[in-house]
Amino acid sequence: MLCNAGGTHYVVDEMCSHEDYSLYLGCIKDGKIKCSLHGSYFDLVTGQPTCDPADEPIKTYPVKVEAGQVWVKA
Repeated sequence: MLCNAGGTHYVVDEMCSHEDYSLYLGCIKDGKIKCSLHGSYFDLVTGQPTCDPADEPIKTYPVKVEAGQVWVKA
């Protein structure tokens, strides 16, 4: 999933590691994305959960923006 947080682009797995729930509707705040099901936040850079109940990270992917295009190394 491609996220834009404060003008910086991030790509992370779409599914929460806690309950296999889509992060698509989660809000993005302070470089983290929130799972709207149980409220866990994940760091957009590292994928690490920053609060309970999630205790497993989500996968993150390297991103490069070049000439107005977003490139992802998967």
